[in-house]
Amino acid sequence: MYKFIIKIKQFECGKLYLKPSIIRTLTGNDKVKITGMDEADTYHDQILGRIEVGGRYGFTDALSGWAWANYTFGNAYKATGAGVGVSYAWIKQPEPELV
Repeated sequence: MYKFIIKIKQFECGKLYLKPSIIRTLTGNDKVKITGMDEADTYHDQILGRIEVGGRYGFTDALSGWAWANYTFGNAYKATGAGVGVSYAWIKQPEPELV
């Protein structure tokens, strides 16, 4: 997968980004076998494009939230995805300096 990130906006406590990608899928014989079922056709080798937009916001030094959404497209292929979440980091408080 080839990708690069374009930072749209950096805020004091967060950032927004745009991430375009090129995805190359590789398949063996375009067939898949699922236990208890007959063989089924699957997608062929192809090149897909993906565009993703997302962001992260720091509520405190330890607590932050993030979200992203993407759209993947190609010849007879379309898919969307999204995610949201929070992160918490247990950080060690700096020790006071000795004078």
